[in-house]
Amino acid sequence: MRRNKDNPLQLSMAQSFDERCGAFALINRCYSNAGLSEDMGQHYRVTKYQLLLESRVFISKLADEVVATVSLIPDTAEHGL
Repeated sequence: MRRNKDNPLQLSMAQSFDERCGAFALINRCYSNAGLSEDMGQHYRVTKYQLLLESRVFISKLADEVVATVSLIPDTAEHGL
């Protein structure tokens, strides 16, 4: 986890199941709050591309809460992005 004494945000690649869950729960809340998806009782918003072994999920945490996330999904011939 990268730390900066002047900035309380911690930036890193999601390392644990809980950090990935935090990222996907945040995405779900943001989509729901923006009216882009209906709240159907789901806790996470995940695409099949985010589950690829080559994909990376980066997070920013404030204290122990994930407050930002971005996924890096490679363009591959197999998955044709």
